Amino acid sequence: MFSTTPNKAEQSHQNGSFPIVTHSDHGKRNDVLNSSASEINIDNGDDDDDEDPMIYYHDCSVAYQSPQHSPSKIPAVVPPVIYSPKLDNIKLRTDLTTVQVEKRARASDHAIKAHKKRQTLYSPQDSILLFLRNKHIEALHGSSLHSSNHFKRGYMKFCLNGERRSGITWKPFLDMKDQLEDAPCALSMFHQRLIVEDFMLLEPGDSLICLMSSAHYMLNASAPYGSKSLSNHWKTTIKFALESLPLKPVVFSGITYFPFTIDVHSNPSYNNFVDKNMTKSEIEHLCTYKGGGGIYCNISLGKGSTCRELFKFYDLINCYHSIQFWKIQLSSQIPNVKACLRHYKDIPSLAPRVLHFLNEFEGDSSSTLPLVQYYELRVKDMESDAKFTTYKASAISSNKLIANFSLTDDDTRLAEFRDYVEDITKSAVMKVYGNFVDFTSPLLSQSELSMMANKFKLTLTEYYQIIIVLLNKMVSVKCLNSYQCSSFY
Repeated sequence: MFSTTPNKAEQSHQNGSFPIVTHSDHGKRNDVLNSSASEINIDNGDDDDDEDPMIYYHDCSVAYQSPQHSPSKIPAVVPPVIYSPKLDNIKLRTDLTTVQVEKRARASDHAIKAHKKRQTLYSPQDSILLFLRNKHIEALHGSSLHSSNHFKRGYMKFCLNGERRSGITWKPFLDMKDQLEDAPCALSMFHQRLIVEDFMLLEPGDSLICLMSSAHYMLNASAPYGSKSLSNHWKTTIKFALESLPLKPVVFSGITYFPFTIDVHSNPSYNNFVDKNMTKSEIEHLCTYKGGGGIYCNISLGKGSTCRELFKFYDLINCYHSIQFWKIQLSSQIPNVKACLRHYKDIPSLAPRVLHFLNEFEGDSSSTLPLVQYYELRVKDMESDAKFTTYKASAISSNKLIANFSLTDDDTRLAEFRDYVEDITKSAVMKVYGNFVDFTSPLLSQSELSMMANKFKLTLTEYYQIIIVLLNKMVSVKCLNSYQCSSFY
């Protein structure tokens, strides 16, 4: 219930002003609030039990009032969380210069790939890169390989038996002679020598045996591209590698090679070679000394330490007499080499190429012997073709035919055929004797002549073949003469 006693709040309301609430004691504040609420016309005719539409709050320092709030029945909408973009994306979207540079780079890559599709691409996986060897093959022109004894010479020169013919030259590792003289052999019957195509397809983790002679520019300061600092570095590296794993030196054709093990660390050009994404000019540039590429390998120096060195493709093409790489593998490049040599039809063009590949495979009997056998076979085929061509072009001597293929009267085959011909002709003559016949009618029918020809073919077979050759020779000569004369008309 509201108080009916007039107070200062009522008087101020009657005067047209709002009540002033002062911070006095608790009882006075309640009187002011109660008197203010009684003066507001909020009676809508409802019962006295209706809830009071005003809610009163009070505390020790301030008093205020607010209308009653009913809770909303609409579910609350949770706003989505949108994270701020990364700083790199903001710069990429706002920096127009960067976008243009990337667009130009993508367009350049696309143009390079489109241009490569119109060119001839090469891969060492399925072909021999003969254009890398043209310079060395041209230097061998004029070198002839005689087929009569080349197989034996190839076995003696290029196979793994040079150590029996010459001793080991220990320079520049004279101080390691006692340690390496009784060391195990570096190569086994399962090792194969790698040519440049095999070397280009090496993968990380492959284990190799490297044979290096003292003539290589890495050990010889006076060789091309050699230097004193490079020579000292490699002498120290090979010495530590041989102390870590002693291996006996190998001798090929009087040249001593010092072996040490290496492990492939990386091959930067492997994917381009396998995907056949290299042009001729790119591969040629990759196989140069300055600016060329290669394979990074780890060399064990003992006590858990290793060093990483770059072995260039240049070494396998231009320094195959002073450095070699061997690996245990099942595949070989000999089928690709044979396919490359199959296009040459004359010995002067074939011999220098075979000799160059024999130099690259020197010491590897599993590759040298098949190549020597293939060369022997090709030479014999060429000689046979040449003889056959000469025989076809030469004239047939009648005197030689008479001297070699004359038949005597007592020859049984000739007597049998002669009696057969006499019987057929005699019976044909007796049929027309005393009878009237047409002047144009033949004495021997076509079937009787055919029977005589078959009898001659069965009885005198080699003479039948001689006659066929003579007839074909005459026809071929006539055709050749007519073809040569046709150029004048």
